[in-house]
Amino acid sequence: MADNPVKTPNGAPTQRSQSYVVQWAQKSRNRMQNKRFSDSTVEDLFALFINVLVSFGHSDPQCDDEMPLLAIGDRFSTDAAFFEVGCYVLVRLDTWLFLKRPHLRERIMRAFAGEFIRLFSAALQIRNVAQLLQERMKTFAAMGHSMPDIDSWHNPLMQLLLMTECKEKPESYTFGKGPIVIGDAFEHLAIQTHVVGWVMGLLPELINMMEFGTDVIRRNSRER
Repeated sequence: MADNPVKTPNGAPTQRSQSYVVQWAQKSRNRMQNKRFSDSTVEDLFALFINVLVSFGHSDPQCDDEMPLLAIGDRFSTDAAFFEVGCYVLVRLDTWLFLKRPHLRERIMRAFAGEFIRLFSAALQIRNVAQLLQERMKTFAAMGHSMPDIDSWHNPLMQLLLMTECKEKPESYTFGKGPIVIGDAFEHLAIQTHVVGWVMGLLPELINMMEFGTDVIRRNSRER
């Protein structure tokens, strides 16, 4: 069942309720309600990936009570923010596939990239989604190789998220050369807490689903 539209206290729709990607995720859940997980396809796994992704925009009630002016989850419930987080998670997923499912890596990543580009081209109404996706993934992958502390990957993601509040649509950006958007220390801590908390909580769940889903796809491929 689709979520009820969320509104602000004055009755206006929230950013989340207006998100094209959130609406797409809701429709995909309705479509898969009566489908057995044992019949999953790569496209179904992508739909699961997007449903996990849009959970990034859910606020932490405790955090919002303590920092009501920041409302981090609500602030980053836009399609531009979901794009940036999605690029980051795709790199983490690609790393897992490389280590654990190398025989399925090319097939799944090619399908996910194609679906991701189609979805966000429609959501953002820009023509260079493929170029931006490649740029972001290259950046995150390079940082993953050069930084032994995986948490350091979160720093460029936080910068990109802050940029989505300045501009409605993602743009090409080179770390170390582009302009830096700086929030105050309190805001930086709040965003870092939200990002790290979400990644640590939801990424393992996504990997578990992908682990089971790729086993299903591998088994179904053998049975054909």
